[in-house]
Amino acid sequence: IAKKEFKGIVIKKKENYYLKEMVNKINKTEIEQTNKNKILFIGENTSEYLLERYNDINKWGYNEITSLNFLLENINQLKLEEPTLVIRPHPSENVNKYLFLIDKFDYLNIKISNQSELSEDIKQSKIVVGAESMALVVALYAGKRVISSIPTKKREISLPFKEIEKLIELI
Repeated sequence: IAKKEFKGIVIKKKENYYLKEMVNKINKTEIEQTNKNKILFIGENTSEYLLERYNDINKWGYNEITSLNFLLENINQLKLEEPTLVIRPHPSENVNKYLFLIDKFDYLNIKISNQSELSEDIKQSKIVVGAESMALVVALYAGKRVISSIPTKKREISLPFKEIEKLIELI
């Protein structure tokens, strides 16, 4: 991608030490069998960014709430028996903003993460879902099944990894 975008400029690939450290943390210990049906949703503070930048929380056709809602409406497409969904809010997000969705989908087993480390949440999950967070890349490198929950075809995921599945294509 970089060579195509920056013609005539020398491009050097550098090791991503953050990614390497995170994957090492995740792979350090075994996953408990009780976590075999756990889905981790990675929150992103998309609406705040879109409001600040464009004065429109739906500028891209989605935000973190519509992305999570899309996942919850289609969670059965992931074909897990009695899944547990763990919502991991972005550090800049107010946890309470997701509570109405937990109430709306009260027949599902939904929890808010209490882990301080992202690596712990990823390690304990079978599937990691989000819109287009770097945490999805970390999960991909850690060998997890990764799914983008962008609920519209108007905007493609910006992460350049064909291994990231698209929920919109699974339904």
